[in-house]
Amino acid sequence: MKTPKLFLLIISVAFLTTNICAQNVGIGVSSPLEKLDINGNLNLTGTIKVNGTAGTSGEVLASTGTGLQWAKGVYTINSANYLSISIPEANYVRIDGTLALTNDYLGFNNNFLSINGGVINGSGQSISFGNNCILNGVSFNNVVTSGNNIQFVNCKFTNVSQLPFRCSLISCQITGSNISSTIGNINNSTINNSSVTKIEKIINSNIGGNSTINVYNASNNQFVESVINLAGTFTGNDCDDSQINIQNTVTTNAVTGNNFKISTLFGVISVDLSTSNAIAVNISNNTFVGTSTYPTTRYLRITGSYTGTRCIIKVSNNIAIGGTATGGFVYPQYTGNADLTVNDNDLYAVGGGLGVSNGGLIYVRNNQTH
Repeated sequence: MKTPKLFLLIISVAFLTTNICAQNVGIGVSSPLEKLDINGNLNLTGTIKVNGTAGTSGEVLASTGTGLQWAKGVYTINSANYLSISIPEANYVRIDGTLALTNDYLGFNNNFLSINGGVINGSGQSISFGNNCILNGVSFNNVVTSGNNIQFVNCKFTNVSQLPFRCSLISCQITGSNISSTIGNINNSTINNSSVTKIEKIINSNIGGNSTINVYNASNNQFVESVINLAGTFTGNDCDDSQINIQNTVTTNAVTGNNFKISTLFGVISVDLSTSNAIAVNISNNTFVGTSTYPTTRYLRITGSYTGTRCIIKVSNNIAIGGTATGGFVYPQYTGNADLTVNDNDLYAVGGGLGVSNGGLIYVRNNQTH
């Protein structure tokens, strides 16, 4: 009698196992549509793994369209929780609304964060970022920021005194700020009524509203009523009533291929030779357009006492149109052994003419006055 029952039990288990393996399994579902179909709550003790991987701290499961993968989490902070929330590195952060700082803030002091949106207001408080963070669409008002390898995109800065050392700005706005730190790169941004102690490179940007910047390399920008203290190259810029002061702290300076429009300035390009350093200055292929309404406009002023032995200044292939340039197109007021070469420039109705002639260490040739 036991043998038939045992046989039937084995057949039944085999059949059930085959049936389950061949079909979907439902819990609380009579006709499961997937391999595991659950109708109800799931209480899990343990670890969820995707393709054998449990993910890392702060990651969440995200759909790929055909499956799941571990992805960075999104931390939302606001005025109510920003002092208490802890954000692990390599995560997304969304600022909801405005954070009004009353003390220095360390909540972003972690690496590889992506911080988006919102406004951060302060009264001189500092915000510390970690390394390799990206901020997008954040507005900063009267705060001091620090960090390493920080990139700002579509951000706004008002009344800001410090940005992270050698940070990058893309499509940003700086207004009413006096920034004492070094900015690495600025691209497609706006600076208005502000000053920046040092910019390593600025391109495709607009600078105006009585701003003053100290820059190593500037190309393809628009300057309006601004002062540029240059220690490097200045190429392809459009300048309206803006002044360039060429610094004597670097070996080579070049002002090439720019357009200058002058109506209210005393000097457009000024070179200070008060040094003993070896200096080479190249001012070439620029266009100067002046008006006759400002009687002391000077396109190029060279001042100072040069005490070194190797100084070369070349002014060539420029075009100057109009303006009553008192002292002439080139107005040398320097002393010392500096070689000045002025050649192949075209002047049209420039008051004072070329302003220089051959003699000593001044070499003049092939210039045209119309």
